[in-house]
Amino acid sequence: MENLIKQLEKLDGTEIVIKADGNYPDKRSTEVQHVAHYQNDGTATIKPAKFVEKAVRAKRGWATPVFKAISKYLDGLEWELDTVGLQISKDINDAVNRIKTGRLKKSFGHKIVTK
Repeated sequence: MENLIKQLEKLDGTEIVIKADGNYPDKRSTEVQHVAHYQNDGTATIKPAKFVEKAVRAKRGWATPVFKAISKYLDGLEWELDTVGLQISKDINDAVNRIKTGRLKKSFGHKIVTK
C-alpha cells in the first residue's frame, strides 16, 4: 500500500501537454504553436476553426485510455501515458483542416510534464 501511495504522489500534477513545435519560414519566423492558437481560436481577421474542440468531441473516449494508462502507471508501466499523449496529438492533427502546408497539420506532439 505504501508503494501505491508513493506512485500516486508522483502522479500528482502530471499533465499531458500537446504543443505544435517548429517555426514557419516567414520573415518573422512565426512559431507554429502561435499559428495553431490563431487558427483554432480565431482573431479579428481569422474565423475560428475550433479543430481542438472538434477533436475532443469526436474522441470523447480519451478518458478511458487515460484511466487505463494511470492504472498501468501505478503498476510501473510509465510509457502508457506516452501512448495516450500520442493518440491525443494524432487526433488533433487529424482534426486540423485549415492549413494545407503541412506545418500545422503534422506539428502537434506531446510531452508528459510533472509539476
